[in-house]
Amino acid sequence: MQYKVKNVLAYDDLFFKKIFLSLNTYQKHKIRKLKKKEDQYLSMLGLYMIATLLNTDVKKIYYKMRKPYVKDKNVYFSIAHKYPLVAVVVHSLPVGIDIEMLRSVDKNTLSYLKASNSLEALILWTRKEALYKRSGNKKIIYRTMLLNHHAILSLCY
Repeated sequence: MQYKVKNVLAYDDLFFKKIFLSLNTYQKHKIRKLKKKEDQYLSMLGLYMIATLLNTDVKKIYYKMRKPYVKDKNVYFSIAHKYPLVAVVVHSLPVGIDIEMLRSVDKNTLSYLKASNSLEALILWTRKEALYKRSGNKKIIYRTMLLNHHAILSLCY
């Protein structure tokens, strides 16, 4: 399993213009549908990171039932973003990833997640989202980590 986390703020507009030009027609359509420039950048950086990890052309990333895949690679991957971070994971088995910035969580969310504090709630939330993205295999392994005291990352494989 390989994963990476990058900050979209580390790149300039020219970088994202180059990525956009390298996208296939469907990818460009998906990016254009996003209203906010920051959402467009997060999505493009996620595609770029997956292509880099898989050593393939970003145009080879397709979508089937809203899940990205690469035709000529027998791998699974997942992308998550929470401004300004993008996280990706690649694995030989079905995999999911989610990322959340550390923050206070309201009492209703704590109650819904049956969590005693914000950190516990965010861990549970990222695990739930990673599992949702992974879906499939019954054997579940979680790996959760704190990133630089600013974000929580959960992987599910």
